[in-house]
Amino acid sequence: MKKIFISLVILFSFLLGQKAPVHKLSENGPIQSWLIAGPFSNAQVKDAYDDNSWNYGYYHDILSSIGGEKNAVLEENMDINFTDEKGKQKSMSVQQIITESNGIVSMDKIFGNIDYHGAYGFCYIDSDKDQNALLTIGSDDDIKIWLNGELVFKFYGGRALVPGENKTAVNLKKGMNRLLVKNTDWVRDWGFAISVFDELETGKIKQQEKIIAQKKQFLNCKVVPESENLWDFYFSPGPFPKMVWDNPFLAEEVLGTTELTTRWFDAELNEVKKAEKSGRYGFVCETVSKDGMIVQRTGTMYCNPWEWLVWAERPDAFLDYIPVNGIDKEAWKTHDSQISKYMGRMLIKSILEEKDGAILLSYLHEIDTKKKYDARISTPIIYDNEFHLKLKQKVLDLDFTELKYPKKISKSTKILREGNINKTGMNSDVVKEMDEVCSEWYKDSEEPFVVYLAKDGVEIFHKAYGQRKEIPISTETTFPLASISKLITGTLFAQFLDQGLIDLDDPVGKYLSDFPTKGKNTITIRQCFTHTCGLWGHEMWDGMHNPYLENVTLNALELGLVNPGIAHNYNGTGYNLAGRVMEIVSGKSIFRLLHENLFEPLGLDKIVMQEDLAFSANCTAKELATIGQLILNKGIYDKKQFFSSETFQKILPKDLAQFYPGINLEWGIGITWMNQPHPESGNNGVPTEKTLLSDKVIGHGSATSSIINIDLENGIVLTQTRFFGGKNYDKHRIKMLELIDQNIAR
Repeated sequence: MKKIFISLVILFSFLLGQKAPVHKLSENGPIQSWLIAGPFSNAQVKDAYDDNSWNYGYYHDILSSIGGEKNAVLEENMDINFTDEKGKQKSMSVQQIITESNGIVSMDKIFGNIDYHGAYGFCYIDSDKDQNALLTIGSDDDIKIWLNGELVFKFYGGRALVPGENKTAVNLKKGMNRLLVKNTDWVRDWGFAISVFDELETGKIKQQEKIIAQKKQFLNCKVVPESENLWDFYFSPGPFPKMVWDNPFLAEEVLGTTELTTRWFDAELNEVKKAEKSGRYGFVCETVSKDGMIVQRTGTMYCNPWEWLVWAERPDAFLDYIPVNGIDKEAWKTHDSQISKYMGRMLIKSILEEKDGAILLSYLHEIDTKKKYDARISTPIIYDNEFHLKLKQKVLDLDFTELKYPKKISKSTKILREGNINKTGMNSDVVKEMDEVCSEWYKDSEEPFVVYLAKDGVEIFHKAYGQRKEIPISTETTFPLASISKLITGTLFAQFLDQGLIDLDDPVGKYLSDFPTKGKNTITIRQCFTHTCGLWGHEMWDGMHNPYLENVTLNALELGLVNPGIAHNYNGTGYNLAGRVMEIVSGKSIFRLLHENLFEPLGLDKIVMQEDLAFSANCTAKELATIGQLILNKGIYDKKQFFSSETFQKILPKDLAQFYPGINLEWGIGITWMNQPHPESGNNGVPTEKTLLSDKVIGHGSATSSIINIDLENGIVLTQTRFFGGKNYDKHRIKMLELIDQNIAR
């Protein structure tokens, strides 16, 4: 009976001329006309719902007054009554909107920049017959979709809007089909985009996806020695091994029938025809596809001395205690001999079978000849990176320009230090209160962490909580920062920008040969840092450890897999591409640059970042706060100027729509807005726009849930380092921010 009633409602709405926008399936593309109802609250709750979500609006049916989400029919100008999370009666109106050609519904444009809210979108899809169809979906953040009352798709989690990121098959009936979308937001940008395709076009899309998947798979193909055993990157003096594709059938499918040519270079960069002596050798392989695409692969191999048989070695390799499955240290010690012998076996196998083994042996071969030694920068990774940079300089005839060390200035700035808390405007009682909040946090989550808080450079609070299995946590413990590494990379890049070595809107092709410098396929430096370069993933194609990362990236562009400036797609590959530009410009490994031009001048001696530019930093909470204070000081720390205040303004989040129409969000150079809405915003006399701390808080998020908040107005730097978010993370994080906010003298 209920289904009959709903059908009659739909029928009468058509007869009365009050139907919602209609999208014809035959148009095969973005839905551009919608009815939008909202906003409603999507506030975070203290305890998870039964679907493991933590947001009121995402979980609750806000349309119960008009039949519920399964049955609702929206009409323009109607008012919808609902009850919010505080039990208050509210209403929202319905309006019609028309999107741009890309189909992106920007809720920020409709409702303004509000966080933790939601809205509905409604339209009809007109199909000329019963048929299977395909919805392609992008959202920022959460989304649920109902078709004719059936929930056909849902996603819960914070993310940027990437049109077509998700796909779901649906069944359409002949005639009008109701499509209802619920789009809920966490913080910052908010919106969705949906396209729909008929069964014929769906078949074409699936075939195209197979081709794209094949091309993407080829980008991971490597060149390896043709060998009858697994000892790929280790050989004896004499002729060099023949180099072949590790997946020759896939390479031929994508490239056509081609021939690999290989050039060999010794440790002194002399081009050679055979290995006359032991040591490091670099190879550069190249081929040209049937379409004229130049494909390059390069790497390091090690030639062992005749008198040394690597495979015959049986070393012990000692491994520090790892709390696997809670094993205690005594049990570990009991089996220490067995563990070390097996680790030795693994080490020899790795040396023989993996490219990293050749890099290690080459490093060991060379370290005795080095006149200077600094354990933090004299590493196998940096040695190998710089060997290939020098090789590239020779092969491509490149010139380098040194990145200057931060210049000394007489101007005094605020540095992290102990001092009188009361002089900062904060009450000294905040120390005790912070300890209580953090102690409760650790007790609830049992996830260890370290917190550091400073105002105007004065250390307010610095304390460690908990332990990881049997490993005690102290304020000197280093933690993985995950994506906060992007902020660190952006801070280093600010020096290149300030010294005029690289400009934000320079095309990558200005520095990396063969990349386009004009036209739609042009990738710019700004796009690399703002996730708008069209790339995807983290540490793709071996990241910074692939000496010819730029060629693989160029191949992805030439194969039609990369569309710069079209959408915001969060990734780390763009950061690595920008890192390769910084290496080419300076002639130094990016990891050496991080140490020599950022970490060492700041006095940071524990931080490590030698794996990737987007996620690999490990450091203490205070070291992270030091980088935060440098940013707060607009580029100056301890009478050293890393970059100017003008450059500081350039790296702050900007509206990307001014550069790339249709990308409606703000993003900076490794920096994003981290404003946190006040829990009472819009209630009890608290203004809707009220935030905890100021509304000018910058930083970056982290997969480990580590925190860096830099409050530009209140002079606050807050960091927290940790391994995981743990239970009730947001609840305790907001409670900590509330406490700090209450103690700020305004």
